[in-house]
Amino acid sequence: MITKRRLQRLAEKAVAHYGMPSTSFGPRPAPPTPLLVPTGTALTPGKLYLRLSHGRTDPDQEMEDHGFDGPLFGPLSRYHHTYCLTLRSYAESGDEELWLHVHEDMIQWDCCFYGELEVFVAGPNETA
Repeated sequence: MITKRRLQRLAEKAVAHYGMPSTSFGPRPAPPTPLLVPTGTALTPGKLYLRLSHGRTDPDQEMEDHGFDGPLFGPLSRYHHTYCLTLRSYAESGDEELWLHVHEDMIQWDCCFYGELEVFVAGPNETA
């Protein structure tokens, strides 16, 4: 069971990370992260990555297709999902963390909303 103190610490960490309360839902710019893999970059086979897709800029947008492809993050050491509200991923090396937040039934990142999250191990010849 999550304690009131634990929730408070999570909220404080979100404020420190994003500069705003974690209860502040809506588009927010993404903080800089070295975990963002530039488009076209070759992925390291056997390493863990996280990809967002089915993107849109308005969470209320009626989708006629699958939307746009989102960012790719990695390589990662692990992925941690808390109460379907906060998704955290950790860099394979170093102390870098990536925090993603859920808005309704989508993941919010850099003023966009994504309906799909894929965690995968890269195979040979895969690119971002």
